[in-house]
Amino acid sequence: MLVSYAAYKVPDLVDALQVTCNRGVDLRFVLETAQDSKGALSFDASAAFEALVGQARFYVWPADQRAPGGKLHVKAAVADEYAALVTSANLTGAALDENMELGLLIRGGGVPRRLSRHFMALIDDGILREVT
Repeated sequence: MLVSYAAYKVPDLVDALQVTCNRGVDLRFVLETAQDSKGALSFDASAAFEALVGQARFYVWPADQRAPGGKLHVKAAVADEYAALVTSANLTGAALDENMELGLLIRGGGVPRRLSRHFMALIDDGILREVT
């Protein structure tokens, strides 16, 4: 699962994720939309991953599920309940190639499992909604 507020200009990441999807990995994104950002973004973050439509699953945190002014500000990746990357970096070319960002990779233990289960509970409870 990849979660990000903003996403754009990441063709190398899209290519790597395409390979991942081709291997049968269940890839899920939770991304911000222009509408739900109340104008803070001028485009949906999912546009960066258009090539993965039909192979990956996309979720949003709709405005009707948020406290007033709430933002999807999470930047994280969780894999197989085993590894989690919690980072300051959005999925953007600048964040990956130019900015000074910081992240913490956790392998094993309870944190990746709890993060994965937390996001799956948000999906199961309808707080995060799949975009089809």
